[in-house]
Amino acid sequence: MEWRHIGSREYENISFETMEYKSEFVHIFRPSGILPIKERAAVYAATLELTRSDCYLAILDNRKGREISLTGQHISFFVDFLAEKGIHYIAYAVVTNDPGYADIIKLFKAIAEAKDIALEAISTPSFEAAKAFVAGEIDRLAAIKQRPRR
Repeated sequence: MEWRHIGSREYENISFETMEYKSEFVHIFRPSGILPIKERAAVYAATLELTRSDCYLAILDNRKGREISLTGQHISFFVDFLAEKGIHYIAYAVVTNDPGYADIIKLFKAIAEAKDIALEAISTPSFEAAKAFVAGEIDRLAAIKQRPRR
């Protein structure tokens, strides 16, 4: 199955492109600078307008190593914002050469778990690995949805 372009949008310090893969929409973010919470909310809202399921699938493509200010407060805001909009599952891949991002992923997982949101997340230096991770999560979710209920 091929990835199909759905749309894109640019903001002052970030752009995103939405791609469809097996009927799920994946949002690919490309930061170009620091993005305060208020501006993050506008970006998340724009992607949620395109999202057609209770799954939020995203790739943060930071291969260019742009400065990103991301705190526990930002992550908590993100998880709360998505939950309020009906999101129950998040698959998130970060493309970065920063080995410290693994700690941010751990924090992201802990915050999501505390808020009862299912989350799978990775950090990788490879954009192709990030796409493969998200595609694998879409395949896994599709298999779960197709299982007969008992």
